[in-house]
Order: sequence, then structure tokens, then C-alpha cells
Amino acid sequence: MVSKDSIIKRLQELYLYSLYGFSSELKPLAMMLKPEETANFFCRGIYNGVRQMLVITDARIIFINAPRLSSGVVNVVNRDAVRGYSVSKIMFNNSVRFSTDTDVYEMTRVPGKILDLFEWALEQPVKYISGVSKKKKEKKE
Repeated sequence: MVSKDSIIKRLQELYLYSLYGFSSELKPLAMMLKPEETANFFCRGIYNGVRQMLVITDARIIFINAPRLSSGVVNVVNRDAVRGYSVSKIMFNNSVRFSTDTDVYEMTRVPGKILDLFEWALEQPVKYISGVSKKKKEKKE
């Protein structure tokens, strides 16, 4: 668990505070992030027909929906499961997409100014954190 203030500080470092500094998703996000995790990307958009926040850390990718009047819904994907990613910039309907071996995840209606940050965040090295992500075992031959 990290503090909401540390998430706000990271938003300021990434120049995203003006977009997401007052999001209702920050409090539940603070409760689920580990202190050794670093959030490298934040955005809000439409995922599965619902307005959600996408957060990419150095260990996992988190989709979080925290409406003000009901409990939140969280979907987590390990970063090492990502096989490819892309961005699409079409007028006011920008989207970010990534795929794993089994699924394709796409968030639409994201701000155009964060598209480069999405690519940068997925290019960062994956960090293996106990209780969050599992390091792949190498086969001995």
C-alpha cells in the first residue's frame, strides 16, 4: 500500500496531475500498489463500455473503475504477459491497445497527449515483485 500523496506526486512528475489529480480511482489504487512499484502511466478512457483508469506500473497493468457511489472493479494483467502494443490517433477518438497470448485490451477515447507516454511505459523493464508478479522459470536443458 502506498499513500495517495505519493501517487499525486508521481502524476506531477509525469505532467498528468491536471488531467487525473482529482480522480476517484486514486484512493483504491493507493491501496493496491506496493511501495516498490512505480507507476509510469495513467489515463482514463472507455474499456469494455465503461469509463475506467488505466495504470501501467513496472510490474503490472491495472484497469480500475471506481465510481463515486459504488464499489470499484479492478482488472490486472502482468506486464511480462504483454506481447505487443499500439496506439491509434484518430481525431478525438484516440486509443491505446496491448495484447497478451490470450487477450487483446483496448481503451478508447484517451487524451492524445498521453499516447507517447503509453509507448514509453511499456518499453520500460519489467520488475518482478513478490506478491505481485511471478518471475518465469527458465527451463534447464
